[in-house]
Formats: sequence, C-alpha cells, structure tokens
Amino acid sequence: MLLGLIAVIATTTVGVAGAVVATVDSLETDLPDVSRFETLDFAEPSVVYDRTGTIELARFESERRQVVTFAEIPRLVLDATIAVEDETFWENEGYDPRAIAAALRENIQGVSSRGASTITQQLVRARLLPPELLAPGADQRIRKAKEIIQAARLTEALPGEEGKQRIITAYLNQIFYGHGAYGVAAAAAVYFGVEDLDDLTPAQAAALAGLPQSPATLDLFKHAEEDSRGRLVVPVAGCLDPQDNDPCPAPVARRNYILDRIYRGGGRWTRLSEQQLQAALSEEIVLAPERQLIFKAPHFVWQVKAQLDRMLVDREPVERGGYRVITSIDMEAQALAERYIEAAAVVPHLPGAEFDAAITRLDLEEDSEWIAALQQADIHNAAMAAVDYRTGEVLAYVGSAGYYREDLASAELDPKYDVLGTGFRQPGSTFKPLIYATAFEERLF
Repeated sequence: MLLGLIAVIATTTVGVAGAVVATVDSLETDLPDVSRFETLDFAEPSVVYDRTGTIELARFESERRQVVTFAEIPRLVLDATIAVEDETFWENEGYDPRAIAAALRENIQGVSSRGASTITQQLVRARLLPPELLAPGADQRIRKAKEIIQAARLTEALPGEEGKQRIITAYLNQIFYGHGAYGVAAAAAVYFGVEDLDDLTPAQAAALAGLPQSPATLDLFKHAEEDSRGRLVVPVAGCLDPQDNDPCPAPVARRNYILDRIYRGGGRWTRLSEQQLQAALSEEIVLAPERQLIFKAPHFVWQVKAQLDRMLVDREPVERGGYRVITSIDMEAQALAERYIEAAAVVPHLPGAEFDAAITRLDLEEDSEWIAALQQADIHNAAMAAVDYRTGEVLAYVGSAGYYREDLASAELDPKYDVLGTGFRQPGSTFKPLIYATAFEERLF
C-alpha cells in the first residue's frame, strides 16, 4: 500500500511510469535517521529567580513553550486534536491511505488543495525532514512523498500504544498555535490564561485544536472584541442562529465543527451529551489579557542575561535552553533600593500635591525633609547597588530611576539606561568608607 501511494505521488512529478521503482528507491535516500526522534529537544524559556528561587524575575524565550508529558495531557485535549487532525491516528501506520488518495484525486481534478497530512506526517515535516525540502520553491510532491516515507518509518520505529503516545506528545509540544505560542500548554496559557490543561473546558480544548491548521488566520485575538465589561471576547452569536445577521468568525466555526465531531464519536475517550454539546457551542470565547513583558529588578536581570550569554557560548542559548537561574538578589533589599532611588530622583520634581501623595505612598514621612531639600538640586537620576562585601553577592541593583516609567524619559533621564553597569561612573571618595571599614574589621589599622 505504501509503495503504491508513493508511486502515484512520485509519477505525478516525474511523469514516467517506468521509473516508479527507481523513484521510490531514490526518495528514501538522504532522509535523516528516525532515531533522531529519541534526541528531539524543544526550545524552552530560561527563568531567572531571586536568591530564594521562588520569585520569578524574568524569563527569556525565543518560543513561548512549556513542555508537557503524555500523562499531563488530558484525554479531552487528545480527542479534540485527533478528531480534527487525524481521526485514524491510533490505528494508522503514520499515514492515511484513504485521505491521501482522496487528496490526490481532488488535486488532480482541481477541486481542492487538501493536504491529508496525519499527525505523524506533520511532526516529521517539522523535525525529521531535510531543510532543503521545506525551502521555498522545493517540489511539493517530492516533499510529500518523503514525508509519508518518514512517517511510516517513525511509526515502525515506535510501535504500539506507547509509540503512539510518544508521537502525539511530541506533536502537542511542537506545533505552533499562533500568537507566539508553541505547544498546547503555552497555547492554553496565552489564549485562556489556563496553566493546568485539566482546567480547559470542552469548548476551549476544541478552540485550541482548531488553531494549528492556520494559526495566523484563526488567531483568536484577531477576532476578539472588547465587551462592556472590558473583556476580550470572540463573538459566537453569529454561529448559533442562522437568522442572526452577525457573521460567524472562522475560529468559532472551526471550534464548533470539532465539538460536533467529538459529539458524533470522533473522540477515543470523550463523550458529549446533546446538552453538553449545546452548552459548549454557546460558551463564550473569553481571552486572557495579553501578557506584558515586565521584569523585576530589570537592570539587574539584563546584567544576568549578559553574563549567561558569556557562560553559555558553547551550549544551548539562554532563550532556548530551559535553564533555571538562581541569582543573589534579595527582593526586600531590592524594593528598598527602588523606593529610595525614586525618593531621590523622581519625587523632588513633583508639584506640591503630587509630592505629598508620593511621600505617603512610599511611606517616607520621616525622610520628607531631606527629600524636599533636593527640590533645589538639579538631580534627575540615581543608581544604587548593595553588595555583600564578604561574598561579593549583589543584593540590590537599580541602574536608573523608574525603568518602566516612560513618562520620566527626558533629555536628562533615560530610565532604561544602566548607570551602574554601563555608565562608567567613578565612585570617587564615596568608596573610601568601604575600604576603611574593611580595614578596621580586619584590624589592619
């Protein structure tokens, strides 16, 4: 069966029936060994923490992804994905002969451009094909034929139920869901703010399962509108009532199609009653607020990033390596440093009522006299580092006042500029007390 299908695909390219056997043999050359599956890795973010390892300061990522195991993937998510992407997944040999034959027939007739790729084929295309086959201008039929061969090889190398579990797990960690989300766990967090896949509703699982077909077109955020409560909602009314004049957004139509497939037995485990189906079809698609990239101790974090880049020059880069980085920063000391930097560089320039409000907000009533005295000074920025002289550990680090305060930006102040790390400021005589204190402690005098 496999050779027959490959022959049909190949001969539509070469146009010579007698060359079928040679063509099939040649298609098998230059394909990567499917044993590479055993060493597949996925780009994961590196997370930077404070000294306790409990407070996240920042994460660096080239792809937003959270890798999950098969045990962490709910059956609902598996059923929704398989129902729409590859209904014969659990039984097929990596490819679906009927779907391929139908796609070939329709393509020849010019009826459609159906792809007919199974889940295994999609995974192979992403990770186990030579790059030149995926380059612009590459022969699509040759790529498809090699893709089928690799999918069959991978399925043979990973036999039985366990093999299928490993393939679907890799697929659900690999696939792109749009809006910067790679893998189903990241997609659940990006679109719905769901951190545990078990918390997904049938409607949410179906909505996610529909996205990989066309992530850019079906991106839920592109179809969302702000409702009266300030929520981002993809409208579903136009998909429920044919008489409704509202349009049916494409991702909602696809979600509903997947729910219907599950209802009609397309899932291996999930069974929806008529009542559950109708509830899922009517469920609003409420999106999570888009995440803003906000670092804690940002100037310090960028110094850590620079040091990591130097340390990891011969290893997986920070953005892909999935490293857990524990730093020396003490967040209580950091908060204190940020508070007094604001008090010295920002508060003195505030007009009367705002000055008083800032003093109260920062709980600086006891310091208000010296802060007020700075109103006469031409000081627009400040920086501070607190270092444990015994260990060299940096406990607090503020490179400029108000890193995220764009309203403070002026000719005198760039809040993002790291005066400590890149300003090359000389401490002058202010450093003498540190030297003298150490000398006294060591009884050098």
